[in-house]
Amino acid sequence: MPEILENLGSTLTSVVDILLVATFIYYILYPLKGTRSARIAIGIVFLILLYYISDRFQLQTMAWLLQNFMGYIVLVVIVIFQADIRKALATFGRNPFFDFFHIGKQDIDYLVELQRAVNLMAQRNIGALIVIERELELKNLVDSGSRLDSEVRSELLLSLFNTHGPLHDGAVIISAGRIANAGAILPLTSRTDISKEYGTRHRAALGLSEESDAVVIVVSEERGTVSLALEGQMSQLDTALELERRLAPLLKY
Repeated sequence: MPEILENLGSTLTSVVDILLVATFIYYILYPLKGTRSARIAIGIVFLILLYYISDRFQLQTMAWLLQNFMGYIVLVVIVIFQADIRKALATFGRNPFFDFFHIGKQDIDYLVELQRAVNLMAQRNIGALIVIERELELKNLVDSGSRLDSEVRSELLLSLFNTHGPLHDGAVIISAGRIANAGAILPLTSRTDISKEYGTRHRAALGLSEESDAVVIVVSEERGTVSLALEGQMSQLDTALELERRLAPLLKY
């Protein structure tokens, strides 16, 4: 009996160990899905496999080259995947298992004003780019533009994106339920597989969503459509009136 209990305990420990490792790998790799970093990650894995094959079959020159490369692999991973590592850690932290540690929830009462503004801009074909910051701070990813720190009001948003205004070409950043910045410059995506109908605003929205967990709203000046960019993916809303319904679950973390 003691031997059976000991073996059972060892088996349970192994199962828990495997589950923890699998969960860790999932939350590290999931944010890379569909991004250019995923292809880089595949390339690094291929080089590691090639190194072990070269070492196993005594391909000395190849093994020597790859061995020298492996000495810098950690530094290479940190430099290339720094944004993705931040996203992975934020995703891991948003898991329901850790909700106990979240002291407060984001106030989303401003969504009514945001909905009204976006609906009017879509009707009037006023181009707009609005970023809602979630858990990852955007200070290192966004050229800050003009600091505002004001309430989210539909009239203010319409004024900021008025084509005669000095800030209409940039993005509005909403942080902690307030308009933090206007006229901000976002990083453009380098993807080549996106639709040709996407303009600079859409490319900027995708670029920021690839490097952060922010939700980015795009109002097309040409078509009057409203799109959401999240985690490197762009989705167009059937109507601007469904914006609040789509945003609410994304901001209740």
